[in-house]
Amino acid sequence: MNYFIILLLSIAFAISSCKQVQKSSVAESSVSKELENQKMQLDSTWNVMFQSDDNKIENLNRLVKELQMIDGSNSGLLTLAEKEIQSIKGFRYDQNSMRISRNIDIYDSVTNGVIQKLRNETNQNPNAIKYQIVNQLISEIQLADDSILFYRKEYDRTVDSYNNFLKTRNKDLKKSGINVDSLKPYPVFRLLM
Repeated sequence: MNYFIILLLSIAFAISSCKQVQKSSVAESSVSKELENQKMQLDSTWNVMFQSDDNKIENLNRLVKELQMIDGSNSGLLTLAEKEIQSIKGFRYDQNSMRISRNIDIYDSVTNGVIQKLRNETNQNPNAIKYQIVNQLISEIQLADDSILFYRKEYDRTVDSYNNFLKTRNKDLKKSGINVDSLKPYPVFRLLM
């Protein structure tokens, strides 16, 4: 009889242990999936923002080409603008280098300088505004430039979610075997006080 009770207790303990291991591995898998989803959302938001920015730069290049074909354009200014447009991406920050807010300021300054230069050139040449393609490109460039604040706010929201996840789920991440020391919080665009 004692043997039978010990056997039943052993089986019950084994079943209980299996359930706990199963729950533990499900929790570890869940936190890993959530981390992966957070990273994918972060990268996706970043990529959408810079796809818009790439389109703006492409439209700046197209605008220069269009203006170069229009009588009355300042060819020296357009040649300089063309070189500046080619250099814009060299000033671009990434998800880590934006920790230094000056990197963002420099990029914005260079980009805004080129946009203003082309806007002035278009306004000073009465022949330029006659062309629908010029007006369309100016409009698309302005729209993309205006939307950068929206994209930056959306990115900040995604970063906040990711950083909060790292902070609140730190123990779960450690338990799942993820090297939490390699997971650093990302910086945001807004100024932190």
